[in-house]
Amino acid sequence: RDTATLSAWVTLTGMMRSPGSQDTVHELSRQRGVGWLKRGDLPPPGEIRDRVVAWQKGDVCLHQVREGAPGDEYREFLQDTLRKSRSGLEEEIDWDRIPEVEHHCSIFNAYGWVQIASVDPLSEDQTAIAKRFVDLFAFAYSRFKELDAKEHANRELAIEAALERVRSRALGMEGTDELSEVAGTIYEEIDGLGMEPMSASIYIRDDGRGTARIYARGMDGSTIEGWTDLNDDPSPVREQIEAARAAGEPYFHQRQESVEEIKIGLSAIQWSRPLNAREYDAADVYWFIFATGSLVLPFDKALAEWETQALSRFADTFGFAYDRYLQIEATERQNQQLRLDAALERVHANVASMQTTDDIGAMMGLVYREIEGLGIDLFSGNIVIVDEEK
Repeated sequence: RDTATLSAWVTLTGMMRSPGSQDTVHELSRQRGVGWLKRGDLPPPGEIRDRVVAWQKGDVCLHQVREGAPGDEYREFLQDTLRKSRSGLEEEIDWDRIPEVEHHCSIFNAYGWVQIASVDPLSEDQTAIAKRFVDLFAFAYSRFKELDAKEHANRELAIEAALERVRSRALGMEGTDELSEVAGTIYEEIDGLGMEPMSASIYIRDDGRGTARIYARGMDGSTIEGWTDLNDDPSPVREQIEAARAAGEPYFHQRQESVEEIKIGLSAIQWSRPLNAREYDAADVYWFIFATGSLVLPFDKALAEWETQALSRFADTFGFAYDRYLQIEATERQNQQLRLDAALERVHANVASMQTTDDIGAMMGLVYREIEGLGIDLFSGNIVIVDEEK
């Protein structure tokens, strides 16, 4: 039905059983035990690369023997592979229970191979039986590829639809006060794609003032605005983020392991009201970089490649929204200047029409009304004239 079905099937048939022990079994099906390993990640010439060469030659199988305790290179490779598979088993390997002699039989098909590790070598009959299952898995993987292409196409349609809704909301902005609503829309759309960030914040840099404006999504669904002084930011990652920006990287990623580390990054922010954010002990935090700032999203696990690519597009879309914001801000500033000029002209005209000294009292009420008309909320007002002669 979908690619997750194959993942579950692979992990069900691929239980990790410590050699010589029948009581230590890790069922990977309870976790996500499927990942990708790049060719560049393979260790130097050794049994892994020998399998690659045998597979490329079209061999049916390859038998290898590992003798002696696993070396540091092998341990590091295996732990790194398990870490990338997100299985959570890299810390559970009992190296003392791995035998001194281990037989590895790699049986090949069109897409790769299945490796069987055993204390005793497989017989010809056992290898022939395993080969039939390996070929059957090749059929399953061909189905996997078809479904993967379909899922990719559907996912791309969903991402593009979400981005279009953000663009539409940005184009629909009529005032600068609506930018926080666009930030909230981005959070909703990302959450709707199933990525489930712990929170969402957008930083807008103002290098001229040395500050950054921040829009955050509160846990109650509200959007909260804040700011921070870039010259007084205690967070040690800011320089790393700027280095990533200078290098043209689409994002910067850091695993934050402690609550204190997270609080340091929030301590310099001045919020318009308390931030109702979820507290977490550790998180994979991503800063997705766009021209004038970054979209900051913490997750409870590292993201897949398609997720980082999609979120980089959301960051670019907010960059588009901010360009729209700047256009509206310029128009608002121009209109405000026109209203100011008109208000001053009305006051000037009334001053010019004064007939007696008693008319000066009416000027106070006029000035007060004109200032309020410009959107400046006054509690009270008075005019003081200094008469140095008296």
